[in-house]
Amino acid sequence: MPMIKKFLSTLFSIKNNEWERVLYFFLVLLVFFFGASFARSIGITLLVANLGGDRLPIAFICIDFAVMIGSMIYAHYTKRVSGIAILGFLLLATTLFAIGVQGLFLVVYHYLEFFRWVYGFFFVGFFFFYILFSIHVNSVVASYFTAVQIKRVTGFINTGIPIGGALGGSTLVVLLNVFGFKPEMLVWVLGSTCLCAFWLVRRIDTRLSPVRTGYPENRSNKTSFQELSHAFKYILSSQLMIFMSLGLIVFVIGNKLLEYHYQIIIYPQAFPKPTERATFFATYEIFANLGWLLVQLFLTSRFISSLGVGASNLIYPILSASIALTVFVYFFWHTSQLLPGDTLIMLSLAVVSQFINQEMRGALRTPLNNLLFNAIPPNQWGTNRAFLNGIAYPLATYIAGTFLILITSIDTHSTLLTSLSYLLPLIVFITSILGILIAIPQWSAYDAGVFGLLNRELFDRRMDISTTSSSSNLKQALQEKLTSTDYYQVVAALEMIRLLRLNFFANQVGNLLLQTKIFAIKEHCLNTLAALPQSSINVSYLTQSLETEKNPDVLPLILRNLANFKSAHLNITIEKFLNHPVPAVFVAACLYLYRHPHYAAKKDIEQRLLTCLTNSKSTYLPLYLQTLGELRQLHFSEVVLPFLDNELSEVRIAAFTAYVCLLEGQLNPYKSRLIDALHSSSKEMKVTALRALKECQPLEDWIP
Repeated sequence: MPMIKKFLSTLFSIKNNEWERVLYFFLVLLVFFFGASFARSIGITLLVANLGGDRLPIAFICIDFAVMIGSMIYAHYTKRVSGIAILGFLLLATTLFAIGVQGLFLVVYHYLEFFRWVYGFFFVGFFFFYILFSIHVNSVVASYFTAVQIKRVTGFINTGIPIGGALGGSTLVVLLNVFGFKPEMLVWVLGSTCLCAFWLVRRIDTRLSPVRTGYPENRSNKTSFQELSHAFKYILSSQLMIFMSLGLIVFVIGNKLLEYHYQIIIYPQAFPKPTERATFFATYEIFANLGWLLVQLFLTSRFISSLGVGASNLIYPILSASIALTVFVYFFWHTSQLLPGDTLIMLSLAVVSQFINQEMRGALRTPLNNLLFNAIPPNQWGTNRAFLNGIAYPLATYIAGTFLILITSIDTHSTLLTSLSYLLPLIVFITSILGILIAIPQWSAYDAGVFGLLNRELFDRRMDISTTSSSSNLKQALQEKLTSTDYYQVVAALEMIRLLRLNFFANQVGNLLLQTKIFAIKEHCLNTLAALPQSSINVSYLTQSLETEKNPDVLPLILRNLANFKSAHLNITIEKFLNHPVPAVFVAACLYLYRHPHYAAKKDIEQRLLTCLTNSKSTYLPLYLQTLGELRQLHFSEVVLPFLDNELSEVRIAAFTAYVCLLEGQLNPYKSRLIDALHSSSKEMKVTALRALKECQPLEDWIP
């Protein structure tokens, strides 16, 4: 188990202290979307089979009308009730809804077959709770992680969605085809999974605490309408929110039209019987969610890391435009009798369309769109999400739904396929192109928003974010701070440059490193240069600093930061420091050379350190032992054992820490020695032993 955890930690860049939070939220999503996969497949099947496909646009409008009302209530309570409490309420309400609907279905199925409206009620009600849950859960997850952490852990947490969907889809296939259940008899699964998710949320509430909340001074007693009005005013003053709103509107219009196309025009032709269609949807859930999982695991985080949040938001509309154009061309040629009709081709296009429209939306667009909120103050998240999903989203749905109702009412059923089959994809293609055009300025607005928000956090908390929306203003502010005589202003500027990796300031930071005499500023300059994208400029300044620096306290810092540049060939220069009289400089040079992939004389480094350990009276024994442990070579574990009985506590602690480092990954055979260390009077040694035992297999007896 520790090895699996270590592998996953390396793969997903999740730290040990983050795992509990990550796993809890992963399980919440997995359990909820297990039940949601049942409800999605059952809901659309029963709606089309019992009420007809022409009711789908009306259902869209009803869903978003309900969401609009719900969002107003949500906006009212989001600043008064904790996010985790609202999430628990939504899950509990969904549980009660599912149980109630299951009872209605049983009554209708056995006694009141003409009460077919209950199928539409279930479809609308489920998606009402589904949308509100999706809106809110992202804010809750974000509140339990810092802005830096959430970028790393989002990918793993969100894998709970496709895994839950795949498991739910496979279970539904078995229940329908092996056990012979009717689709309307399986709504109870949604209720049971929501109840399990509610229990997990209660566990989160009792065990964990959020790390990000809104500013308390911004909390007020506004009504729901006032909250949305405030959000509307904020949106008008924020370029990012304007583009996010416009992007959401064109996305939803395209999404609804494309969904209508494959759900009403293609699937009923391929699967005329409701049970067949439900089985297909369940099978689709399995493979589509597995595809979602692969994209989530191996592509989304890479897109974010390589392209950034702003640029990555271009990917989804490009995919949407591509599939829409393909579907348009096929159906236009088909209706023009340039291509023969082929059910397999149409079904393939429908599957790809649905995958992009649904799964790629969840794997790409949703997490990327959520990251855009990092450029917005946390206290604005709830109301702005409520505005986007309670006003902008329903508005787009009304546009799409009204269009579909009007065009289907004036068109006869016989010509529906021939006209809408290519008209709808064409409109989706146009909206996708608009989405691309909107995403480009949204990219710039996001960068400016992040800069402005960090500027307020680091320089002036009283400053309104709208006054720092220009990245050029930020550059000017940073340049002024770097030349300030105020130590704290300089450090704050360096920290911002480091966090945002603003390579534009590499020369200015490098010159500051060479000129300043203040140790703390030198330290921040070194950390900043090491954090910036690696380039010859960074290496040049670090090398110059290494050659000119006289302070022995700074030299180890330079060497440690230079170690991050594996492509730099400075071994000859660094070798000179192996003879430096200051031990801290010597060991830093040893570690640099030992870890460099192109340094051949690693045995010489080992021998030098072993020689240093022969002087048992040296006051630097703890430093040498710690350095030996950093080599991570198992065969040196016997070398440090004699030092565990040294009369000096600092030597014993350093020896034990080195011992654990040298045994990294192979601690199980040495559990008895680790347990013995728990009897030590040294708190540091006990903590080290406990951390090491955590990586071992569970003990049969935990006493003492």
